[in-house]
Amino acid sequence: KGVITEYEETYQDEINAALRNNPNLTAEQVKELWNVYYDNYITEEDFANVKNQGFNVIRLPMYYGNFLEGADDALTLRKDAFDRLDWFLEMCKKYGLYAILDMHGVVGGQSGYEHCGTRRCEFWTNEVYQQEMCDLWKAIATRYTTTRSDLSATIAMFDLVNEPVDRNTAETSAKQHEVIKKMYDAVRSVDDKHIISIESCWMYNSFPNAKKLGYENVCYQIHLYNWSHDKIPNELFYFAQDFLFSFNKNDVPYLVGEFSFFHEPEEWQKWLKYYDDSGFSWTIWNYKIVTYGWWDSSWGLYVYK
Repeated sequence: KGVITEYEETYQDEINAALRNNPNLTAEQVKELWNVYYDNYITEEDFANVKNQGFNVIRLPMYYGNFLEGADDALTLRKDAFDRLDWFLEMCKKYGLYAILDMHGVVGGQSGYEHCGTRRCEFWTNEVYQQEMCDLWKAIATRYTTTRSDLSATIAMFDLVNEPVDRNTAETSAKQHEVIKKMYDAVRSVDDKHIISIESCWMYNSFPNAKKLGYENVCYQIHLYNWSHDKIPNELFYFAQDFLFSFNKNDVPYLVGEFSFFHEPEEWQKWLKYYDDSGFSWTIWNYKIVTYGWWDSSWGLYVYK
């Protein structure tokens, strides 16, 4: 306790700038700080723990900066781009777990929310950024169909972009889905085997018609957060979602990639059974977190506060 006193949005690019501009740190020291963090935040013990908890898949949040370096409009692949992802997949394979590769932050920002890494939301209108992400997804798909094909079967799906929605709009629009289709095509140009996860926010009617877009071997992913659960009962929230889903099934499997029932244990039991009975796969957000406040009892499987 005492580490965090209140919740405040923290953006990856602002952390990067603060470290880069710190006169007491050299570039090598900054690099070493990140290595220490990555080496210790998640270790092999965590994979064993996930398996022992009864889970069979991990949705891994990734950031374009884990793979690319340079100015946003002139990015190149890092020499160590795949070192940590290879290790992650090796650990999943060792412990009998599948992996969902979730691109949680893209170049220029896909939403403006802190979890995409930047306050900007320029990705959907910048064709250079879009091409860079297409190239990155193509490189990822190529690696795990060629160089590290031994890890291919460990990957459950490619999750192209997390929560594709402008922070100032209510839901994912045709503009976002046009760009997502570009990334889909980039992956499919080298890989027709892996499932591709297409996300949409925040209701079932925001998903596109899969057949019209020519999608094959895809999974539609939705994140279900009843943020107003103190005013709107979950029964009403899910009734509305069920109603929309009944008109927008799309003949594809669905994944509830993120959700929370906050501090109500009975609601967790009730609605997880509902997911299972509905045939929806699900992944909890998140595994290990540092947080503070009203959501710290349930936002992660393990919470440090």
